[in-house]
Amino acid sequence: MEEYENMAFKCFCLKGKFPKVQSTECWIFDPVGKDHFFWDLIVKSQPQLVKLKVIVYRGTLRTVPSHFLQNMPYLKNFTISFGTLLDVERHVFSNSSSLEVLNLKKNKIESLNYNSISNLASLKLINLEENELMRIKYGWFYNLPSLKTVKLNKNNITKIDDKAFTNMGSVIEMDLSENYVCDINELTFFGLSKLRRLDLSYNKILSLTSRIFSELWDIEGSKTKPNQAKLKSSFQIEHNFNSSYSN
Repeated sequence: MEEYENMAFKCFCLKGKFPKVQSTECWIFDPVGKDHFFWDLIVKSQPQLVKLKVIVYRGTLRTVPSHFLQNMPYLKNFTISFGTLLDVERHVFSNSSSLEVLNLKKNKIESLNYNSISNLASLKLINLEENELMRIKYGWFYNLPSLKTVKLNKNNITKIDDKAFTNMGSVIEMDLSENYVCDINELTFFGLSKLRRLDLSYNKILSLTSRIFSELWDIEGSKTKPNQAKLKSSFQIEHNFNSSYSN
């Protein structure tokens, strides 16, 4: 196992040998900003990297340079854990034709900006689980034609803007469980025409109507329990879903 060590960070090459390293794990011990040489070191020393995991141990990591992903032409899996990303800047996670998995679990993210996650032709999974998001806004996600799975569970989400998921027409699975969402309407899931599985369990939803799911033509299952929802419809919404997923 190859190793690179610096006072601010320590990196382990988990697969492959220099300069053809394919998988690397880096531990951050001091503050690393978007202009820190850490990012250029990765780009220049490991140009064929396929998988990169960055773990913030004692330091801080508040952002990533917007040019990083486009300078990593083979990177498929990018993970950041225990950072303090808070407000993700525009185009930070953008402009890569190779990236398939973006894992931002446990980074104290409170908000994203317009097109923060965009122009990722091969992206299949976005994981924003266990952050501090309070609202999902329109425009955060753009041009993600291969996206299949979105994990937004275990945040502090109380509101989802109308048409916030408009540019996610290829998504088939979405997890919004364990949040504080109390109000959804027929525009909440607008654009998710291929969605098959939706988890809304453990929220504060007060009511549901059949119109909310009217645009979800391919839906197979929706978890809505436990919530405080009273169904305002002449039929039970769950009757149209796969019972093994609804309960």
